[in-house]
Amino acid sequence: MPDDISNTQRIVKNSMMLYFRMFILMFVTLYTSRVVLNALGVEDYGIYNVVGGIIMMMAFINSAMTAATQRFLAFEIGKGNKNGVKTVFNTSVMIHFTIALLILVLGETIGLWFFHTHLNISEVRLSAAFWVYQLSVLSCVVNIISIPYNAMITAYERMSAFAWISLFDAGGRLLTAYLLLVIAGDKLVWYALFVCIVQITVRMMYGWYCKRNFAEMRFSFGWNKMYFKEMFAFSGWNMIGCLSVVFSSQGLNILLNIFFNPIANAAKGIADQIQGAVGLFYQNFQQAVNPQITKSYAAGDMNYMHKLIFTSSRLSFYIVLLLALPIFFETEYILQLWLITVPDNAVIFTQLSLVICAVSALANPLITGNFATGKIKTLLLTVGIINCMVLPLAWIWLKYGGNQETVFLSWIIIAIIAFVVRLFVVKRQLQFSLWNYIKYCLFPVFEVAIICITVVWSFCFFMPEASLFRLVCFILLSITIVSVSVWTFGITLEEKQWVRKRIQKS
Repeated sequence: MPDDISNTQRIVKNSMMLYFRMFILMFVTLYTSRVVLNALGVEDYGIYNVVGGIIMMMAFINSAMTAATQRFLAFEIGKGNKNGVKTVFNTSVMIHFTIALLILVLGETIGLWFFHTHLNISEVRLSAAFWVYQLSVLSCVVNIISIPYNAMITAYERMSAFAWISLFDAGGRLLTAYLLLVIAGDKLVWYALFVCIVQITVRMMYGWYCKRNFAEMRFSFGWNKMYFKEMFAFSGWNMIGCLSVVFSSQGLNILLNIFFNPIANAAKGIADQIQGAVGLFYQNFQQAVNPQITKSYAAGDMNYMHKLIFTSSRLSFYIVLLLALPIFFETEYILQLWLITVPDNAVIFTQLSLVICAVSALANPLITGNFATGKIKTLLLTVGIINCMVLPLAWIWLKYGGNQETVFLSWIIIAIIAFVVRLFVVKRQLQFSLWNYIKYCLFPVFEVAIICITVVWSFCFFMPEASLFRLVCFILLSITIVSVSVWTFGITLEEKQWVRKRIQKS
């Protein structure tokens, strides 16, 4: 293993490449969402979100295998076992082809039955929604087959590939938005078709890159029984966790459709767009750190692994806080500035989704640490059961007269409970001090959050009505107060010294 300084430099370099990718995709996503919502209308936009949610409900098996593939590849690379890397790749390709076939069968049977019998879609738009569904199934199958290739890029920490291929992805999305403005016919169907074509092309580019740059990518038919058993055992337990994520996101989307209408799905779709944009900031940072967590465990460097988990949890939260503060306090104005038509309840949905995003930012490094051990049964069984309670809790609230916001409130409550349980389980598995986690992670996080929220909230009373000037002031204030608070209370002395050295060298 390289020394800690070399690893840290690699993390910083990969983070910068991923942020380059993120800024491009975020700008394009926010712009195209505005164009697509206006071109499709609120109802069709909601239909696209809820129909895609059915496919996500079925694709939780694929999410489980994605985590397994990334973990086993990074583990073999950390041990320096090239033959093991090749074997894991071949096995994962065969597994993903099998999963793709399974999703296709489920999509054309159970999924199609659910589509026709349970979704709240008007007769006039049913035919268009059907073709959206079929194209979503096709996109899902292609994404499943390409997972081993993306996992190889992540395991080898070649984040520049994600950055450059994203330029094509961004261009495809912009072209899709433009075509919606000029093309005739059913725009909902055309939009689903264009999105499908872009996704297939991007996945082919990732496959081409991997075959060109990694010798281990030479696929040969067959699989290793030992790896097949271990990966399926790993992913089998992980399916519980993935299913709970589906329940808490896409399941709630379908629940909103059943109790209300596609307009509620449009509001959640907008909230998901903003949550996803904010989440990209900390996810890109964690994507650069995660391979080092797994490789540190494989090399037996537990102290460095603990340090990475504590530090990445803290920094991920600070990233979310920096972005969420101005969005939370100026949500209504930002949505009006961004969108031509703002769906009902999009404001409160967005604000509540930012809270969920902050909890996830803290929790994800703990999940990565647990995955590195391969002993995931206890964590995923316990936390998975807790997360699965989101859907019945939300259903009960809605059944007895709850409004649409209660869906997000139930999600927040369960997310916090799951985080606490996850912390105790992972603490025992990785053998780190609970007090150290509280001292070096939770205390600084809470201190910084309380200071920043109090200052920004107090600032609201001295500002005029919502305007671009007020929004700019909120952004500048958030950057200032978060930066000062993090430097003063949020990072360790060692981290401050590292930052000073990097500044001096530059």
